[in-house]
Amino acid sequence: MSYAAYSDTMDRVRASATEADKLDSKVILIVDDFPEVRGTYEYVFKRAGWLVLAVEDGAQAMTVIGDRELDAIILDIFMPDMDGIEVLLQARAKLQNTAIISVSGSSLGRPDMLNAALKFGADAAVLKSTPVAELVRIVDACVAARQS
Repeated sequence: MSYAAYSDTMDRVRASATEADKLDSKVILIVDDFPEVRGTYEYVFKRAGWLVLAVEDGAQAMTVIGDRELDAIILDIFMPDMDGIEVLLQARAKLQNTAIISVSGSSLGRPDMLNAALKFGADAAVLKSTPVAELVRIVDACVAARQS
């Protein structure tokens, strides 16, 4: 990713974060390198009343995580450069009250990664094929459990 594209993404994230502060909304960070998945989750969670911050890689995620408190993170496990497990470990160390839900497009050949995410601090680990309505319920339940 070029510096200009990175800078543009981070400017959009900061603008969304400022909007969240004004609205007192629940804030979710979506981290996925596939634009189609990221866009679908962004649409669904906005419709569910969340303020959504969406980034495409682990480095961008860590910038957002360092900038603010979040209610939830949906985190792809398999991403280039900085994978979701590495982001999970760093995020969990910084954000004790944030629900982190790890997602993976496939467990074929790597079923241990969803279980590893749970062992390393994810509140839930689901396949991307999980219906989005169910994913919203999972996220809401994980946030409620973290905040109680």
